[in-house]
Amino acid sequence: MSDLVSFAKRFDFRCWKCNKAYSIFKEVKLDPEKENEQKIKVACPFCGESAVADFFPHRSKKKFILRNSDAKEESFSYEYNLPKILPTTELPK
Repeated sequence: MSDLVSFAKRFDFRCWKCNKAYSIFKEVKLDPEKENEQKIKVACPFCGESAVADFFPHRSKKKFILRNSDAKEESFSYEYNLPKILPTTELPK
């Protein structure tokens, strides 16, 4: 099992329905190993529509090499390179 990636910050989203940008402070915990756990639910404050923001397309795997006198060990981690405004899609029914 991988470590959860946690964000607590203000995110900017673009509504899928009215196309307006809005900002929400959210605490987000993602499991980078599971594609279906990369999405968060949000609601547009302008039109009231529920939406989904998908973090998975913005995920990249980083390789780290740790060296000491005895051996070389490889480790992997994930980082998210998020756009300034995250697009949203309609909430599945």
